[in-house]
Amino acid sequence: MNNPNLKTISPNYFSIYPANEIDNKNLGLACFLFGWFFGGFGIIGQPHIMTSFMAMNKPESINKIRIYYYSWYIVFFLLTIGVGLASRILLPYYQGFDPELALPTLSQNILPEILVGFVLAGLFSATMSTADSQIICCAGAITNDLMPSKRNNYMVAKKATIVVAIFAMIISVVDSQSVFSLVMLGWLALACSYSPLIIIYCFGGKMSEKLALISMITGFSSMMIWRYLGFGSIVYEAAPGIIFGLMPYFLNNIKSHL
Repeated sequence: MNNPNLKTISPNYFSIYPANEIDNKNLGLACFLFGWFFGGFGIIGQPHIMTSFMAMNKPESINKIRIYYYSWYIVFFLLTIGVGLASRILLPYYQGFDPELALPTLSQNILPEILVGFVLAGLFSATMSTADSQIICCAGAITNDLMPSKRNNYMVAKKATIVVAIFAMIISVVDSQSVFSLVMLGWLALACSYSPLIIIYCFGGKMSEKLALISMITGFSSMMIWRYLGFGSIVYEAAPGIIFGLMPYFLNNIKSHL
């Protein structure tokens, strides 16, 4: 392969049809779009993102925030896809290496050392930005929700943060999955646990604490079962997780009207 291109490496790169186990291409595309439609809802279950929206000074600023967020997200998304595709062309003979190292490997091959340093600094800063936000949100949930009497206790908050950080470090060291797989699992867990609740509240619905817990457990369990059965290659796990997470609320409403 003297002049590799994306089509010769894999014809799927330029196909609108996903490579999954469904023989009917149109059905496969429909399942793909259906799953990722709910994948979009998963963002409202991410506390480190939603707290940024909640920090706005007044509700009228939401339109400006939308412009900022989606403008940067679209640019970031396109650049990410571009780097991934470029690495497949410029690094065609790298067999058996971690694809998560594509960006630093690519930068080392085509950029001067000082710019490689900037790329690595950006990678680490982006990683730490998300990691510390998640840890702080998790520790805040422990002190505010599980230990309300200690809500304003500074030392308890610090200890909770340290415990969560150590627990996260243990998972990263013990688990053999890639960083991307762990991040996607964490994303799905939050999306399927919290998105159903937020959707219901956004439409004016009310839930008891017990029903909310049942909804969270149902959404998370459904996602894990779907993932364990290997159906994620057909329909993204967020779809069944969020749908089943909504079921307890609707079943409870039906029961109350009988």
